Amino acid sequence: MTKTRMVQSFRRKPVLAAVIVVSLAVIIPVFGKGKPKRLYFKKGEDSMTVQGYLNGKNDSASYLLDVKAHQTIEVRVNQCGKGNEISIGSAILDPSGKDVSDDHDMQGNNGVTETRVGGTYRIEVSPSGKGATRGPFCIDITVTNIQR
Repeated sequence: MTKTRMVQSFRRKPVLAAVIVVSLAVIIPVFGKGKPKRLYFKKGEDSMTVQGYLNGKNDSASYLLDVKAHQTIEVRVNQCGKGNEISIGSAILDPSGKDVSDDHDMQGNNGVTETRVGGTYRIEVSPSGKGATRGPFCIDITVTNIQR
């Protein structure tokens, strides 16, 4: 290998390393959140509490829950455990991805008066942007049948 080729080779390596670092900086936040956690009620129960942790303003947590048509979903998200006073928002998405939540105050409290379709609903939890964005949270979920 000639001296000129060696110099050109060394000049390319920092550029390639910079391209890789920039690419990873873009890709990791998109794919680094992991897949949603599927939730199941214990036999005979219609409510549960789930604990999670948000690592910052760009973090979120997703949970999947199978619900029948004409049931009520109630979701309450609160801070729990030791940590910052985290401000949390939440959303409930129906099986088509439409937001059916009523968390208009961004305090993490949601209720869907009645599910129109059965299927897998997604519960999304993220910092609301009011105050701390990092810390533990608890979700209280209740699904009940509507009396007809």
